[in-house]
Amino acid sequence: QIPDRQIALFALIWFSVIFLFFSASKTKLPNYIATLFPAMAILVGLWWEERSSSDRSLKYSAFFLILLGLLLGTGFLLAPSIAVKLQATLPPSPFFDALPEIKTAFQLLAAELLLGMAAAALFLKSFQKERAFATMVGTMVLFTATLLAAILPTVGEAVQGPLHDYAKQAGDRLRGEEKLVVYGMNKPSVVFYARHPAMTFIRHEPENFEELKKIMAAPERSFIITKSKLIPELQKEPSFVLLDQRGSYAFGSNRPLSAPPT
Repeated sequence: QIPDRQIALFALIWFSVIFLFFSASKTKLPNYIATLFPAMAILVGLWWEERSSSDRSLKYSAFFLILLGLLLGTGFLLAPSIAVKLQATLPPSPFFDALPEIKTAFQLLAAELLLGMAAAALFLKSFQKERAFATMVGTMVLFTATLLAAILPTVGEAVQGPLHDYAKQAGDRLRGEEKLVVYGMNKPSVVFYARHPAMTFIRHEPENFEELKKIMAAPERSFIITKSKLIPELQKEPSFVLLDQRGSYAFGSNRPLSAPPT
């Protein structure tokens, strides 16, 4: 039998490598860290086994988890309504773009947590400890499956979908020395999606904007992928043509798409 200390060390390395790698990465989606959850579950399970050696400790731990689950369920139930109210006062966000699609999933998550934890509390109150813990485990498995299947992919698409589409459109149309420019942000994934080199101006600064104006004024076609909030500034340049805007991203060029390539 493998000692618990070795299992804990393995789980800790597993968690740390993935967490640090994606924390340092400039481009990531929410579901990239899904592989952290099994490692976290192992660490929490080992800690719980060590700390909860008595029935009293188990009972308090179970009640704490039930209370936490009920609070989270209430939060998921109220989140869509709160987000709608905040949408009018906060800057555009990919989460707001995905809200209509994930509203039902949020309500499903709330129902799973509230019903599951309420049932676990009733089992625990009637001294059916095994059924209470089995209900909590089943609830969290169902919750995690719903989160991974219905929430994270939709949010990931809202966050990264426009960037992927714009980069691919630019890559399919660019020829020869024509340029792809990423302006006002650092998104290395654009090069991967476009299969074409990209000039990146991470910051919206006067010297960078002057360089961008020279690129747009050149006879060669150029495509610009930027943040939506920078559109008014870019539209001051006569050669800038806004091709599309979705969520936090905008796609432009120095000529209409109908114009022939250089």
